[in-house]
Amino acid sequence: MGEQTIIRIISFVLIVMLLVGGIGAIAYVATTSQKGYSSFVVEYDGQTIKDSYSGIAVKHDDVLTFGVKYTYPATVKKKAFDYAVKVVPYEGADFTFEAKGVVLHFKDIEDLTEGFDITKAEDGTSFTLSGNTSIWYVLSRLYGDGVTIDEDALETDKDYFKLVVTSYDEKVSIQIGFHPNFTTSIKLSESKVIL
Repeated sequence: MGEQTIIRIISFVLIVMLLVGGIGAIAYVATTSQKGYSSFVVEYDGQTIKDSYSGIAVKHDDVLTFGVKYTYPATVKKKAFDYAVKVVPYEGADFTFEAKGVVLHFKDIEDLTEGFDITKAEDGTSFTLSGNTSIWYVLSRLYGDGVTIDEDALETDKDYFKLVVTSYDEKVSIQIGFHPNFTTSIKLSESKVIL
């Protein structure tokens, strides 16, 4: 083997190593970015929620505080703590109610957010959900006075609301189920019980 052949072999090996290294670097950056987005978490009551949580019983006029974190700061420094919060009906939670003389299904409501008081902290690291979270009160804020609900159709330990917290890039949504503590959210009316 001549000197030229050895140089060609070494050059070929170096070029292959550079190509493999470049492809590896691109793959590393791509997967690290995706992992960074999935590192968007919500904290509640000492627990870190990465995807979903359920079963929170909210007493009348409780204030729930949720912490929000991006644990991959290099990607999100410019948009740190930008996120969206929305409340929707929990999957499988349905009952009929009457509003302004029209019978409606709870599951058909697309957005319940206006029925709640949600406030983000100035630094964006947390938000609170407060106010009366009784089903009747939330629906009354959406549809006005005169909302009636058949109390026999409601289950006391079932989540009716789902808080959806979405990262700034909309790649991660964390879902948190909650329901009113029915022992404290009953409102009496002359003709029927309204929840």
